[in-house]
Amino acid sequence: MILSNYFQYLKFGGSRSIQNYLNGENDGRVPSVSARFWHYHRLIEMYQKSFGAKNVLVLPFEMLAQDSAGFVRTICNFAGVEVLDEVLATTKLNARSEYFSYAALRFLSPLIRSSRGNGFALSLFGRKAGKKIHLGLRRIVGSIVPYRLNDMTKRSLMRKLELALDNSLEHSNRVVEMSTGLDLARYGYAVAMASPAQDGN
Repeated sequence: MILSNYFQYLKFGGSRSIQNYLNGENDGRVPSVSARFWHYHRLIEMYQKSFGAKNVLVLPFEMLAQDSAGFVRTICNFAGVEVLDEVLATTKLNARSEYFSYAALRFLSPLIRSSRGNGFALSLFGRKAGKKIHLGLRRIVGSIVPYRLNDMTKRSLMRKLELALDNSLEHSNRVVEMSTGLDLARYGYAVAMASPAQDGN
């Protein structure tokens, strides 16, 4: 999710590295990104307190990607409605990702386009033309880059992201597991080890 948010930032002309995107300097006068945004346990606790824990269903997005039928069935069972076979019949689409083109063009983005992502930098082409040129370049680069290079770029960014976060989400994910009964580790989430007191030993 964080990587997806980062690419949305690059899409709108952002130029920061993923480390600076998460931990950039800020004097508090403008909104900024914080890893705390992805401490999901706080949001879940708010819903559970507002509506009652038994009335709140929490499912990871990865379940939708890995087992869409099970995802829909779980929601229908929770809501007490019939599961229709045509709803479970889904088609998986493999959209081409443009990880490399996003990452490569971030250095040029402030020169090409002026946007919120780069503090409305003084681009060479103006806002409207710069936006079109930026989109065109991204599509051209994305169309010629091999899948392997895209995968390498994604893995490299994930490693940098993990270092930038410094395990700060593991506790939040552990709290989510305890409050929902989900096995987040199964879906690739980093989860803090349970202490004996947490497990009731």
